[in-house]
Amino acid sequence: MNIFKRTGIALLFVFGLIGTPILSIGAQENENDSAKQFSFKSFLPSLKVNDLIFNPDRKIIAAHTHFSMGMLYIFNGNYSSAIEELKKAHGLDPTEAMIPLKMGAIYLQQGRNEEAIEQLVTAIKLDESLYDPRLLLAQAYFQQSKVEDAIKEYNKTINLYPEKVDAYIELGEVLSRENKTQEAIDTFTRALEIDSELSSVWYKLGLLYSKLNNIDDAVSSFRKSIKIKPSSFLAHLGLAIVLEVASKNEEAIAEYEECIRINPLSKNIYKRLADLYRAENRYDKALSLYMLLIDLEPYELYNYVNPAYLLIKMGKYDAALEILVWAKDKLQNPVEIISMIALTYSEMNELDKAIEEYKFAITIGAKPDIINYYIGSLYERKKDLAMAEKYFKKSIEFNPENADAYNYLGYMWAEQGINLEKSTEFIQKAIDIDPNNGAYIDSLGWSYYKRGMIFEAIEELKKAVKFLDKDPVIREHLGDAYHKMGKVEEAIAEWKRAFIMDPHSDSLKTKLEENNISPQELLSEEEK
Repeated sequence: MNIFKRTGIALLFVFGLIGTPILSIGAQENENDSAKQFSFKSFLPSLKVNDLIFNPDRKIIAAHTHFSMGMLYIFNGNYSSAIEELKKAHGLDPTEAMIPLKMGAIYLQQGRNEEAIEQLVTAIKLDESLYDPRLLLAQAYFQQSKVEDAIKEYNKTINLYPEKVDAYIELGEVLSRENKTQEAIDTFTRALEIDSELSSVWYKLGLLYSKLNNIDDAVSSFRKSIKIKPSSFLAHLGLAIVLEVASKNEEAIAEYEECIRINPLSKNIYKRLADLYRAENRYDKALSLYMLLIDLEPYELYNYVNPAYLLIKMGKYDAALEILVWAKDKLQNPVEIISMIALTYSEMNELDKAIEEYKFAITIGAKPDIINYYIGSLYERKKDLAMAEKYFKKSIEFNPENADAYNYLGYMWAEQGINLEKSTEFIQKAIDIDPNNGAYIDSLGWSYYKRGMIFEAIEELKKAVKFLDKDPVIREHLGDAYHKMGKVEEAIAEWKRAFIMDPHSDSLKTKLEENNISPQELLSEEEK
């Protein structure tokens, strides 16, 4: 009778190690990063002390002495000495599977995968009933990038021990990493059939369903994970992201808020939550988080850009400038901050200050094609068309593919009724660069209109409407073109549509009133 499993416990009594952790042969699941972490726990079977007394085989007793010393070294973290003792034990008792199993576990922990595989295969040959060496062998194959061998070993283990959940979880992880998403889902589902209270597995399922864009099942899986473990930060975060993708912003906000309650130091969550508040027009809450982020990360550029942009949108220009000027000094003139200052002045209609800031931005490395385009647009607003033309052309010199500059200059000429042939030529260049841009196509139609080419204008404006059917300017242009051609009913129909989109347009009010249509009555009918 092989008494190894029985006599080892006697020496553990002697050394006082009963109940202390011994090298684990499994891999613990870590909910934070799913990494495989080795731990220590006892897995020796119950033994009888008297077996040591009655067994006469001194060779076996010596083997157990070395094995027990190996366990002591493992417990103290001295793995090289542990290996030496286990090798001696194996030399004295080469039939005991537990010894190569322990050596294989140590080798695997140390990343010595070839040696681990050799020992674990030996352990399985000596005792095919053992579960643990099979699990470790699969891990060793995976660490060696022998993925198919690992999958085969996991499946063998599952077939032999269908009630053991660890093998399903580890196999699911491997399949996930190999992008075998549906197989991973099926494997994790089988694990949950064994134990439905595994919060981390529901979380992993949520991730996999998200990957397949299966929003409903992802949401359901994350919610089940949270129900089992309400404090799971990752499950709340996964659920928040999926809800945000599904445009369920209010529900997403609630989950992000829960993430912050669980982990108040998660700066990325503050950013996501602030952006969502802004998207839902909850500007005060968004602003409070953006300002908090400045305190948390005072040297992070966009922690200043985001609140400043929001303040500009809220019409609080002085507050925006205060943040931006402070950031300008603290961060030593970053281009993005200077550009934001220029934008703020532009919104305040302080155009000369905006131009000055943009020109400074060019000197510190801003992209000249973009900044010259902005300067050109500001001069156009100042009605200084010669300077506007100069800067649009400079933008094009720096970037001959700047479709916006071609379009703006061409449209400016069309609006003023000058350089009309060039206007058409420049706008056509913009369309050649970006053929599906509805705004550019509208500009081309308007250029044709100004040239008296009404049929061509209508054709282009109808194309533009297909791209931007909610744009009141394009609708008004199309109405004007129909009116010029004498198609009054079609013109009125387009003006009506445009006015409903933009009820503050004085030009549309005038055109409707000239055709005996009350703008106010039109709006009242639309509200009904």
